[in-house]
Amino acid sequence: MTKIRRNLALFIAFLWLAPSINAADNYANITQHEVFLENNYLRLQAETKISLSDEMLDALKHNIPLTFIWKIKIEKNRSWYIWDKDLYDRELTRKLFLSRSIGMYALHNPDNKKTVYYRQFADALKALARIDIVNLVTADKLRKGDLYTSSIKFEFKPSSLPAAIYLKGMFSKNWKLESNWYLKRFNP
Repeated sequence: MTKIRRNLALFIAFLWLAPSINAADNYANITQHEVFLENNYLRLQAETKISLSDEMLDALKHNIPLTFIWKIKIEKNRSWYIWDKDLYDRELTRKLFLSRSIGMYALHNPDNKKTVYYRQFADALKALARIDIVNLVTADKLRKGDLYTSSIKFEFKPSSLPAAIYLKGMFSKNWKLESNWYLKRFNP
């Protein structure tokens, strides 16, 4: 009897996940990544092209917030060591949701606890896809002539989904959204 229950549970799980086995229409590609010295800081500016799947858009319309992460690393390249030296390693989190009470899309930044509201979804997505200027490290931590690598990645965080759709978010292509690491070498 337990074998029948297990097979039935597997069959139900397959039916639940089957619609998401097809190709997803979501993507994230980093299109701009600038690292520069200004006002005694190493600063970063980045932009990515984002397209959300129908499932993600449907979740937003049903008041389910979506959490995204910008992963940023700055490493000092060291030729005589096996590993490079990390100067900066941080995740910038952004939460996108629909505020039904005012009928606007909102982008929340937990780092500075600010929420910005947008009338149009396209404007909210454009703001999500861009990092304006971020101060990474002070200029005194960089030496002239040394080689550094700036790495950046954008991704959706499925673990932030409610329990009811968490499993689907973990295994469905329609809930996978991440760019490749975009690397840029520079000398200060």
